[in-house]
Amino acid sequence: MASITQFCMRAPYRARVADGVVAFDVVQPWYRSLPVSCLAGLDVVVDGEPVPTDRITVEIDGVERSLEACAAAADTVWFIQDAATVRVPAGDTDDTAGTVEIAVHMTNRIPYIMVGPGMALPKHTAQQETFEVVRS
Repeated sequence: MASITQFCMRAPYRARVADGVVAFDVVQPWYRSLPVSCLAGLDVVVDGEPVPTDRITVEIDGVERSLEACAAAADTVWFIQDAATVRVPAGDTDDTAGTVEIAVHMTNRIPYIMVGPGMALPKHTAQQETFEVVRS
């Protein structure tokens, strides 16, 4: 049986495509809520095309941030029950497509498990799924 710590995306897999943007949800691959700043990395590939990290935004609790801004959000908690919405440029994907292939590699820092001086445990999670495209 798979553990919740192995997944960063959960079914149903639905991507909203509109106005040149693909939006989809990710979840924390951990069993406790963590500060938003613990999101240490997020690589996204849409239909085989890597998305530049400076073109990725993440919305947590109604606030949309760049990955760089997430690193500074130490006072904001990403609650384990809440999905975050990732937004990336649609590239060749349009809202008339039936499906889109999305791969994510997420790195989280686990701040209370130290693996060296000043170094928190990095938790890597990779997942690839076929998403149904829905119009937003």
